[in-house]
Amino acid sequence: MRFITAASNATALAVAVTVAGPGARPLAAATPSQANGSATAIAQLQTTRACVGCDLSGADLTGLDLQGVDLSRANLDQANLTAANLTGARLDGIAGRATQFKRANLSGATLIEAKLRGAQFQRAILTEAVLDKARLREANFNGSTAQRASFVQSLLAAARMRAANLQGADLRFAQLDGADFSESNLRSTKLGRSTPVGATFLGTSLVGANFEGANLTQAKLGGADGFQANFANAILVQAGLRQTNLEEANLSSAKLMGARAIETRLVSAVATGADFTGADLTQANLQRSALSLAVFRQAKLISTNLRQSKMGGAILQGANLLNANFDRAYLAEADLRGILTNNTNFVGATLDGTVTRGADLSGAIGWAQ
Repeated sequence: MRFITAASNATALAVAVTVAGPGARPLAAATPSQANGSATAIAQLQTTRACVGCDLSGADLTGLDLQGVDLSRANLDQANLTAANLTGARLDGIAGRATQFKRANLSGATLIEAKLRGAQFQRAILTEAVLDKARLREANFNGSTAQRASFVQSLLAAARMRAANLQGADLRFAQLDGADFSESNLRSTKLGRSTPVGATFLGTSLVGANFEGANLTQAKLGGADGFQANFANAILVQAGLRQTNLEEANLSSAKLMGARAIETRLVSAVATGADFTGADLTQANLQRSALSLAVFRQAKLISTNLRQSKMGGAILQGANLLNANFDRAYLAEADLRGILTNNTNFVGATLDGTVTRGADLSGAIGWAQ
């Protein structure tokens, strides 16, 4: 248990902090002008468990038991709350730069509309915490646990969330431009209408995550596991999807123009009406995928597996189909004008009503319209 005492004399005011057990250290002495405000605020916090709107800038609250306290609208600029117990604390509207919450326990705490640019939350526990509309630009959440936490409409641009556990968290409408979620757990996380433009999800678990309507332009998802993830109506223009697992994912009406989806796994995915114009799907696996009315203009489908895929009415104008496999695929009414074929397998494919004007079918195997 940790407690606080305050002492003063004619020349200076010092605040001492004592920690039970070995390794205790006192809080550094402060001048009267610096310490009067923080010492008074800390004394009030100690007595009433509340200090609404207090000035705690630069305060050292390391390891303190602040469970359930009310620090709404407090100034925590450069304050140190490392390893503090803030379970269930009310921190709505707090403000500060470079505030330290490393290894702090913020389970169930509320930080609604908090302004904490560059705050440090490494290895902090934020399970079921509420950070809606918080401004957390450049904050560091590396290694933190934020299961079922809420970040709805929060600003997390350039935030670092590597190796974090955000399973079941709610980041709908959050601004995530340039954020780094590499190697994190985002299983079943809600990211609908969020804007992770240029964000990084390398090796991230996105199983069952919901990105419906999200803007992932130029996002990096290489090696991520998006099994059964929902990207319906999402924008993935020029996104990096190399070796990403999107098996059984929903990409209906998604925009993937210029996406780099080399060796991507899209087995049994639903991408009805999706736009892959200019995308590189070399060696991708789209077996049994639903691609009706999808657009593949000028796309690279080199050595791509499209066996048993449903591509009725799809547009493949000018696509490169070198070594592509359409075995038993359904291509009725598909637009194949200007396609390039070379060792392209159409054995058993349904080709009724396909448009092939200007197509090079010299390298088509099993073509039987």
